[in-house]
Amino acid sequence: MDFVKQLGPLLAAEAAAEAHGVGVEPAELEQAVWLRLLERTRDTGPPPHPARWLRWAVRAEVRGARRRARREVPYDPVAGGPP
Repeated sequence: MDFVKQLGPLLAAEAAAEAHGVGVEPAELEQAVWLRLLERTRDTGPPPHPARWLRWAVRAEVRGARRRARREVPYDPVAGGPP
């Protein structure tokens, strides 16, 4: 099964729909989900319901991006002056 051909358009649409809500680029979400799929297929094989799994994976990446955004502290070297 060629996951890229089958799931590519769905992943692009899901990533575009979810990315702007958390302030990340859709391509970043796509890349993270493809990596997740590669890791999963290596460990346990392809998901039984690829489209459902893909939607779950996009939302999991979005949740992770939201958590990271809440914890990140901006660094402004000019405002703080010399260390």
